[in-house]
Amino acid sequence: MLQIILLVLGALWLGLLWLVGRWVVEAVRARRYGTCEPAEVTEVFRTSVKVNNRPRYRLKWRDGQGRAGQSLLRTSEDLESFRPGSPIRIYQGIRRAWWAGDIGDRPGGP
Repeated sequence: MLQIILLVLGALWLGLLWLVGRWVVEAVRARRYGTCEPAEVTEVFRTSVKVNNRPRYRLKWRDGQGRAGQSLLRTSEDLESFRPGSPIRIYQGIRRAWWAGDIGDRPGGP
C-alpha cells in the first residue's frame, strides 16, 4: 500500500515539475527570441491568492494588436507605480506574452 501511495505522489511531483519547467522554458524563449513590444496597463488587480498571509496582485495589459495579458503574482509594493494607461514592455512568446518586469530584459537591451 505504501508503494502505491509513494508512486502516486512521485507521479504528481514529476507532473508539477514538468509544468513549472515548461513555463520557465517558455518565458526564457520569449525573452530570447520573441518580439519586444510596447503595451498599455489596463488594470492592477488584487487576486484571491495570499502568500504568507499577504495578498498578491497582477497587472493586466493590452498590446498593440488588442490582445490581453497578465503578469505573474506580485506584491502591492512591486506594482504601486503602475496605473491604467502606463506603458510597459512585453515579449511575445508562442502561447502568451510575458511582461519584461517578470522575466527580465534581454542581455544587451530590448
